[in-house]
Amino acid sequence: MAESNVVPMEDLHTYDPILYDFDFPEAQQYEMIAGQNYIIMFVVKNALVYDDHNYFQVHVDFNTPHSGNYCAHFNGSWVSVFTEDTIFYVYGDPVEVPPYQLTLASDKPAYYTIEPIFLSGILTYEGSPVAGATVTLYRNGVPHLETTTLGDGSYSFEDSAAFEGAVGYYTEHVVADLIFRSNSLVIRKP
Repeated sequence: MAESNVVPMEDLHTYDPILYDFDFPEAQQYEMIAGQNYIIMFVVKNALVYDDHNYFQVHVDFNTPHSGNYCAHFNGSWVSVFTEDTIFYVYGDPVEVPPYQLTLASDKPAYYTIEPIFLSGILTYEGSPVAGATVTLYRNGVPHLETTTLGDGSYSFEDSAAFEGAVGYYTEHVVADLIFRSNSLVIRKP
């Protein structure tokens, strides 16, 4: 999604915990969506020595874990520790919330190859549901399906296309040449 400027490992302090800033250049800035889960990864791109004695570690908090977890990549797979939270802060300029808001969700992140994908969401205007509006589902950036919202602002799609791999989805609602877009989802079919 977004990658910060590089911080040389030799500039990182040893032993004592210190708060470091990881700045994101304008081209790498990403507008995060409230309620959406994100993973913050720290990657060693280049190191003269990186072993059990020469490495970096992001500190964690054991006291008041929230719904997010410490995550790490060990021996080729991702693990999370629900009793630990990574300590971090996110700074940025507030973003003006557009009057129309679209959400998009799936009942699961992966499906079998021939299994249909169920996607659903809600369209609101200044927090209130919008009934009878047209919503278009985009599949890999191309318009794929269209539907109309119900009285509670909800909408749903069933994509029955069989495929293998990953597909990206998002929805759009257009009002007087203004495009309002939902969050994006990547669905996998192993």
